[in-house]
Amino acid sequence: MPLLKSLLSGVEYNLLNGELNTPVNQIQVDSRNLKKGDLYIAIKGYRVDGHNFIAEAIKKGVECIILQDRTFKKFDQNITAIQLKNTRAGLPLIASNYNKNPADRLTLTGITGTNGKTTTAILIKSILEKHGKKTGLIGTIEYLIGQRNIGSGLTTPEPITLHHLFSHMVKNNVSHCVMEVTSHAIKQYRVDGLNFSHAIFTNITHDHLDYHGTIQNYFNTKAGLFENLNQNSLAIINYDNPFYDKLVKRTATDTILTYSLDESRTDIYAQKIDLFPDGSTIDIKTPDGDIFIKSKLPGLFNCENILAAVAFGIANNIDRDIIKQGIESVESIRGRFETVNFDQDYHIIIDYAHTPDALKKTLITITEQFGNDIITVLGCDGNRDRSKRALMGGIASEMSKLTVVTSDNPRNEDISSIIHDIKAGIIPGKKHKIIPDRKAAIEFALSKTKPGDTVLLAGKGHENYMEIKEKKFYFNEREIIKEYLKNHYHN
Repeated sequence: MPLLKSLLSGVEYNLLNGELNTPVNQIQVDSRNLKKGDLYIAIKGYRVDGHNFIAEAIKKGVECIILQDRTFKKFDQNITAIQLKNTRAGLPLIASNYNKNPADRLTLTGITGTNGKTTTAILIKSILEKHGKKTGLIGTIEYLIGQRNIGSGLTTPEPITLHHLFSHMVKNNVSHCVMEVTSHAIKQYRVDGLNFSHAIFTNITHDHLDYHGTIQNYFNTKAGLFENLNQNSLAIINYDNPFYDKLVKRTATDTILTYSLDESRTDIYAQKIDLFPDGSTIDIKTPDGDIFIKSKLPGLFNCENILAAVAFGIANNIDRDIIKQGIESVESIRGRFETVNFDQDYHIIIDYAHTPDALKKTLITITEQFGNDIITVLGCDGNRDRSKRALMGGIASEMSKLTVVTSDNPRNEDISSIIHDIKAGIIPGKKHKIIPDRKAAIEFALSKTKPGDTVLLAGKGHENYMEIKEKKFYFNEREIIKEYLKNHYHN
C-alpha cells in the first residue's frame, strides 16, 4: 500500500494532526464505501457535504482524513488529518499519484463541445487502431480498452475512477486514449493535471444552463480545456461555430488546426458533400491532399464529426488511406441516429438528441432522407436545464406532424412540471399528445404511423434505463419497439 506522503506529492497541504507515513488502502470520497485503512477525502458537493461524514469515516476505521473546512475540530492521536484549500481541486493529483501517474504514459486526446463528442471520439479511435495503435476510449456510451468494454458511467468520470481507468489502460499496453471532456468535468477539476496532446472543439449550443447560468459561462468553462494546453499540444477547432474567434484567442498553444463544412480558408474543409439515406460522401481538402470518404453515418452533423476526425489524422501525420479506412469502417453508433428495422414499412430512429440544436439537426436529417411525415417522441431530463424545454417543444412541433410529449429521466422533478415546460413551446395549432409514461408514448407513436412515416425517439439514445427518484429502472427502447411490432404489426 502507498504511504499518504507519496499521494500528496505536488499537493499544497497543511498537516493538522498525525503523521504522513501512514499506509493507504483505497481513496474514497463516498463515506458509504469506506473500509478500514482507506483514505477519506471530504468533498463539498452540490447536494451533500462530505465533511458531515468525517465522524462516520473514523468509526469505520479510517485513519487518514483530507478535508477542506475545519468543521471537525478534534482528532484522536491515531488520526492523520490534512487540510487542502480545495479538496475537489486536489483530488485529481492525489488520484493520479495513487495510480503512479498513468496518464503520463498515454497520448491523450480530449474532445469537448455540446454535440458530436461521442461520434468524433469513436471515429478517432478507429483511425488510431487502423494506424496500429492500441487505443482506449472514455465517453458517454462506454469505456473501452481496445475492443474490450470495461463499463460505463459519467461521460468524463470522477478523478478516482478516471485515473484507475488510465492505470488499467497502461497495464494493457494501451498507448493512446481518446476521451470526451464535459463542461461539468472541467468545472469540477476532473481533468486537472492531464497533459492533453490534442484538444478538439466540436461546437457549443444551448445546454447545461441550469449549471452554468449563461451561454457565456458555459463557453468559458469549455475554453478552460484549451487555456490549459501547453505549447507542445495541438488544438483542433470547428471554424463554423460562433465562438471560434473567442476560443482561438484563449487557446494556449500556437498550433491550431481548423476545419469547416465549406470555408476554404480553413485547414480542412469539405469541397463537396452528398447526403444519402444510408450515409454520405465527402470530398475533403487537407494540407496533405484530398481525401474522398464514403461514410455510413447519415446527416450533415456527422460530416462535421468526420471533418474533426480527419483533422486529427492529418495533425498526426497519419496516411490519408488509413484515415479513410478508419472513418469508413465505423458503420453505426448506438443511439446516434440509430435506425431500428424489424421489416416495418415505416422508419424508426433512436437518437440521443437532448438539446435544441441536436434535435433540430436530427429532424432536418430525417426530413432530407425520408420526408417530413415525422412523429416525434420527446421528453426532457428532470433537474436539468429548464430553459431548453420550451425550445425543444417548439422545434419538435414545427418539424413534426405529431409530437408526443413524455418523460425522460425525470429524476427528482415532478413529471407534470417537465411536460408543462415542454408544452409551453409547442406551436399553437400543431398536433400533439401528452403521455407521461414513455413506454405508452412510444407505443402510441408507433400506432399512429402510415407507410413511409418516420418515428423519432429523441433524448435517450444509448441509455437503457429510466432514472426516477434516485433510482435507475431498466428501460430499453429497442425492446419496447420489438415487442410492440411483434404484437401489433403485420406487414
